[in-house]
Amino acid sequence: MIRKIMLLLFLLLLITGCAQEHPFANRHDKIPTDLEKMTPELDKHPPILHSDEFENPVPLAIINTAGGEDSPFIPADRDEFYFFFTPDVRVPVEKQILDGVTGIWMSKMENGGFTEPQRVWLQKPGKLSGDGCEFVQDNEMIFCTVREGYTGVHWFSAEWKDNKWTKWKNADFNPEYDVGELHIWNDELYYHSDREGGKSGTDSGC
Repeated sequence: MIRKIMLLLFLLLLITGCAQEHPFANRHDKIPTDLEKMTPELDKHPPILHSDEFENPVPLAIINTAGGEDSPFIPADRDEFYFFFTPDVRVPVEKQILDGVTGIWMSKMENGGFTEPQRVWLQKPGKLSGDGCEFVQDNEMIFCTVREGYTGVHWFSAEWKDNKWTKWKNADFNPEYDVGELHIWNDELYYHSDREGGKSGTDSGC
């Protein structure tokens, strides 16, 4: 009898432990079949080079899909490529967070090329969040997020520890600043904003 009880407790602990792990995220499986991958040939507004010091840009094939990639960021001190991904930009944000793949992804630079991107988990297993507009410096990440327990978009921070991003917590700026996508350089904060006098919104103007 005791052995049966111990075995049952072991199985319950095993099931509980598995339930606390994040599910494997395959972003390719979530992309609708009616979407077409953008290529330079299909670009109606291709980039125009004004200097011979630059080469024509080419898609980063392992990152670029028929889904939506945005907010690309390569930290100065890390061999990593961070970006936001959602499989269908036509879907409203409140539904995107239900698909299991919308959020921040990361690809590492190894042997002269980038690896297959992996989801950067910034929420507990089983809880919903949609993360993006990331900035990474040293062992700290700042990112915007919509998540359980909060209303609207907020800024959070995370710490790199034991080979993963953890200790995420609220890091909102003064609401009067209306901080959009950002970059920090020499202890100065540069960001997009909807404030009067700006060029456009929080992710497309200054």
